[in-house]
Amino acid sequence: MLTHPLVRRATERARGFHERVRQEVGRRQELRRFRTTGRALAARRGEADHLAALEAEAERSRQADRADWTEVALWMLPVVALRGLATRAVLRHRIGRGHHDLRERYEALGRGELLDAGLPDHGPGFPGPPHLAHSKAQVEAARFGRAFWTQLRPAILPKAPALAGLAVGWWIANSYTDSRWKSHARSLGIGSGGTTVVSGETYRAMHFWLPLLAAALCAYLGDRLATAWRQSSEQ
Repeated sequence: MLTHPLVRRATERARGFHERVRQEVGRRQELRRFRTTGRALAARRGEADHLAALEAEAERSRQADRADWTEVALWMLPVVALRGLATRAVLRHRIGRGHHDLRERYEALGRGELLDAGLPDHGPGFPGPPHLAHSKAQVEAARFGRAFWTQLRPAILPKAPALAGLAVGWWIANSYTDSRWKSHARSLGIGSGGTTVVSGETYRAMHFWLPLLAAALCAYLGDRLATAWRQSSEQ
């Protein structure tokens, strides 16, 4: 059966594209298998102990939340929840970055384990956990950062909670209203304010609690950041 040259070339290109996709999918699956095996092996060899310590800290944060949940007053429960969420968000970010930095190490370990090629030692590409390998440039950069933060903190942090509260108050005023007439007018582009209608009690509670919680969260994060900087400068 004769086939038009254009159809034949299109068919060949489609087959070539399908083959490249198949090879790429296979390569990614192989890398994923290497990294999964290497990650487990690195944990057994103690090469990810600094990440295990962060995971243990996250678990302690959850336990602290559960303990405080039954001890504090009702109006403090949102503060406890925000504290735990903020703490664990930072820890999850650090854990994720740590695993990302170790991807090549995981791949090398997994490749050596699954292909019986021998496990690589700690070479130039993997000097060990991040907290054990600081160059002189990194140390000096950390010192400069601490000095810069010392000068910046008094000018920024005292104002940040108030600014956060004002920002949340502005968002509420421009997103919600307790008047259906104002909502309809705003939907038509008349006047200012929000378009989402809530009850008067809910609207007043949002104006009181949400800016307060935003300011408290901002103050808490600023205090944690300042404490971390002080601890790092004392080491």
